Amino acid sequence: MAVRAWVSCVLLAAGLAHAAEQADASAGRGEVPVAPAPSPPFAAGSVVGPWAWTELGGFLGAGTFVEPRLYGLAGFWTDLSAGWGFEAGRVHLRPSARFSLGVEATLPDSVTGNRVSFTPLALSLAAANLIDEPRTGLRLTPAIGLTIPTWLDGSTPLTTASFALQLERRFGPVEFGLRSELGKPIYVALQPTSAPLSFGVAQPNVNWSWANSLQAEGWITESLSLGLSFGWNMAWRFSAAREVDPFTPAGAPAAGSARTDLMTGRIFGSWAFMKRFGLSLEMNTTQPPLSGDRSSVRFPFLSLGNWANNTTVLFLSVWFRTDATLARNWIER
Repeated sequence: MAVRAWVSCVLLAAGLAHAAEQADASAGRGEVPVAPAPSPPFAAGSVVGPWAWTELGGFLGAGTFVEPRLYGLAGFWTDLSAGWGFEAGRVHLRPSARFSLGVEATLPDSVTGNRVSFTPLALSLAAANLIDEPRTGLRLTPAIGLTIPTWLDGSTPLTTASFALQLERRFGPVEFGLRSELGKPIYVALQPTSAPLSFGVAQPNVNWSWANSLQAEGWITESLSLGLSFGWNMAWRFSAAREVDPFTPAGAPAAGSARTDLMTGRIFGSWAFMKRFGLSLEMNTTQPPLSGDRSSVRFPFLSLGNWANNTTVLFLSVWFRTDATLARNWIER
């Protein structure tokens, strides 16, 4: 270790000396030294004042390529995020709000299915890089959140309170992020159902949820980035409400109180073709981690078993940002 440290010091000193010689030579010839190129943007959370990010795009399910008339899934969606960044002492606070709306162009999966779906209004307050450790390069951002329902029925929470921690580290042009979020839904009334949780369906009677994700995004140029993300979401439900049955043995376990897991694999890219405009392409796969017979673990980034179930969806969108320093991974914190 001592030898490696000594070699590093020698190389650093030599590099500084060489740079000084070049600067002196440029000054002697009347040339202006060229400033180093800025590093690509990443989730710095440095925006001060109002900001907004909006996206508009389309989606296409994998079942569309199997048989569009039976398994087609296609439509349009929009996402709007806005907030305000300000300094409170030495802490950079970022209150924000986010809302998404989707419109399905193909037939819904069921007779009672809706063509239009929208998320609750998500409010959050993040303390960007509250801990910034210079020796390790680790940055920690805590955030709290609440949701405001945009509709109410038996399966929709009145609100969901959440607490999240985001740990980040930069390695050259690649940014790694680890996020963990705990959620607690609060209901007006529980839905009387024991149906299992499934992707794309409102999840009734969720008591607690815990979502974890690991993301890596690298910048090929200052305007072009590619990324990979893996998430594991766990949900615990209340006991399903049911009528009193005199034939049910006393102390029998309640139905529908098991834990259900879903994993999400994302492969995505983003290109800022202008200062405030860009394009994003994403392949998103959300499915249970185990196969139907629970004998094997599914591949997280592509639905290999059954394309017709539309667990793999392609997204293409155009986005607009009010501040050129905003990055999509920063918005998604």
